[in-house]
Amino acid sequence: MSNRLPGFGAIRFNGKLRPSQTAAVSVIEPQLDVQGKHLHIVAPPGSGKTVLGLYVWANLVRKPTLVLSPNSAIQAQWAARTDLFDLDGKDEFITTDPKNPGLLTSLTYQSITMPKRGGEELNEAAVDLWTENLISNEEALDEENALGWIEDLKIKNIDYYEERLSVYRKKVRDEFSKHGNALWTLSESAKNNLQRLKEIGIGMIILDECHHLLHHWGRVLNEVREYFDNPIVLGLTATPPDFQHYDEEDAKRYQEFFGEIDYEVPVPALVRDSNLAPYQDLAFFVRPSQNELNYVAKVDEEFQALLNELHLVQDYPNATLPIDRWVFKALEERKSPGGKKAEWEQFNKRNSGFANAARAFLLNTIGSIPEGVPNPPDYLLDSYQNKLAILRPVLDRYVRHGLRRSESVLDHEKAELITQRLRMLGTQITETGIRPCASPVGRIMAYASTKVKAISTILSSEMQALGGDIRAVIITDFEKTSATTLVKGVMDDEAGGAVAALRQAVQCDNVDLLNPILMTGSTVLVDDDLAAEFLAAANNWIKERNLAITLVDEIRGDYHEIVGKGKDWIPRYYSLMITEFFQLGITKCLIGTRGLLGEGWDASRINVLIDLTTVTTSMSINQLRGRSIRLDKQWPEKVANNWDVVCLAEEFTNGFSDYERFKKKHKQLYGVCDDGAIEKGVGHVHAAFTEAEPEGISEGMSVFNEDMLRRSRNRTHVRGLWGIGQPFFAKPTSAI
Repeated sequence: MSNRLPGFGAIRFNGKLRPSQTAAVSVIEPQLDVQGKHLHIVAPPGSGKTVLGLYVWANLVRKPTLVLSPNSAIQAQWAARTDLFDLDGKDEFITTDPKNPGLLTSLTYQSITMPKRGGEELNEAAVDLWTENLISNEEALDEENALGWIEDLKIKNIDYYEERLSVYRKKVRDEFSKHGNALWTLSESAKNNLQRLKEIGIGMIILDECHHLLHHWGRVLNEVREYFDNPIVLGLTATPPDFQHYDEEDAKRYQEFFGEIDYEVPVPALVRDSNLAPYQDLAFFVRPSQNELNYVAKVDEEFQALLNELHLVQDYPNATLPIDRWVFKALEERKSPGGKKAEWEQFNKRNSGFANAARAFLLNTIGSIPEGVPNPPDYLLDSYQNKLAILRPVLDRYVRHGLRRSESVLDHEKAELITQRLRMLGTQITETGIRPCASPVGRIMAYASTKVKAISTILSSEMQALGGDIRAVIITDFEKTSATTLVKGVMDDEAGGAVAALRQAVQCDNVDLLNPILMTGSTVLVDDDLAAEFLAAANNWIKERNLAITLVDEIRGDYHEIVGKGKDWIPRYYSLMITEFFQLGITKCLIGTRGLLGEGWDASRINVLIDLTTVTTSMSINQLRGRSIRLDKQWPEKVANNWDVVCLAEEFTNGFSDYERFKKKHKQLYGVCDDGAIEKGVGHVHAAFTEAEPEGISEGMSVFNEDMLRRSRNRTHVRGLWGIGQPFFAKPTSAI
């Protein structure tokens, strides 16, 4: 430690830890003696992660500590929260200045990971990579030719030359940081900051919102840890990442860096401790519109016609066997592509997906399976929610091992046709297997026009219960549908988006009373009844902060578009302004995209959330649901209602895709059940969903909807079910 830094002396926490924080400390403290120990703590928004981290710094580790955060607002919060601690007169050694590190130094990730922008070494490496690329793509014959081409471009089109050189510089930096040279890629400023931190002897690094460390920041931090002689690392996040959405190398490094989660603060514990508001998850079911149903029916008919054809014997030369006979033979012979027969146990272990689905398929079609192949247990047959779940593995095997390997060109064409038809239903057959893909039918089910219409029914019911205290937020995936996701003739460019939700809201007499506002990263739309009041309030807000913004009001029928001009008309300012208006009740219904109303956005007065998004990853779901369960000082008895709108069409092959998405989403969410038990899974939305087949849900759609609306109005009962003040024992058990 540098001589200029004092010892910790009497620095300590002045307050009392929450039960969830005490539980986390009991896990953290015994592990702090391990050199280079990495701790990974998951805690939802509002759980007191900052105070927990500072407690570890002040009361347990008591060494100079570096805190890193993704933005300057969170950076400042860490320094500000030390006001809850007795700093023993050492306030000046709490710093946010990288040039003057102290006992606690709170910085942004950018301050120590900023890459160099140029430099001779980097430029030379970038030109080398550019040269290799030109030669490999046959744009240049050899190195001399490629360098001449680049030099000529530099002379004749310097702007384009600089643009392309910048691209290759980034590629070089990424390659270096991926393969253990991350510190070399840093700017001089970042290197100097690291050197000053090293000189004071960093004993712990706290990484806030550590799920961000899957790219450049993570590559750099991996080497910074060694540069600082392996201090303790404490990673804090509310939303651990879903690794399937990231580069395999980055995901592996993150997992190796943090290891398993050491402690997770469950949301129910915070609800019972009165640190988060109680809530209930609700679902409203709809069917596609007639126009949408017609399209789905047409796709289904074409798919069924193809299936029927696959069962017919073909008379052209070298034709592959009909699908039922081919599958029977495949199970009977159990041969690998190399021709070697396997015993059933070995075959089933290596090809379990096909082996299980094939048995169900044969029992459903010809009523028998080959001798020596065991009958599948009932639970396995019951696990297939619909016929597509059985057909996916069967068709995949039939295409890749049968039709594509046939000597007949007609079989090859049939393989391509099956692939196309399955793609329409959300399944892609690749060279190595099947995987989900975007599909027209999937998009129709996800963004059905009837989902948006459900907003009126849900909010009308919520208004009956909450009156003027209602604060509703509707979140969508996007503002408008992109051209690439449209289903021509069925979906318009607003289907499933925020604009469609606003149109529905302002056209409903009840919801229109909430004065809805749409807010996205590029657009602000305001209910026509609110426009004049909004402009007056907005202009006052802008004037008070001396911002360079001029507002223009453009009428768009039932709503107005507010066009801002000036350098300060950016989401950072107008989202803050509109959120304040929402908190005050100027508007009682906000509509926006998850990009803007997700991580980092906060409005404590939300008590109704309607989730129209298609996200199913744990990180995204928890970010969205975390918005509604903040405590509301103006309503201490707050209970939040979180709604999903689910589209069903049981008569079609892929008619339950949206219900499957709903189940996948709730598999990762805690909720309170009718008996007060805390449960993950759809059972906490309604007990019947645990065992009921999707067909049963669809048949009882109107009954379930009425029950959900009734539940939404009975918040007092729900609050009682949560058992506020009772201890929460987070010991997971499986439901029977």
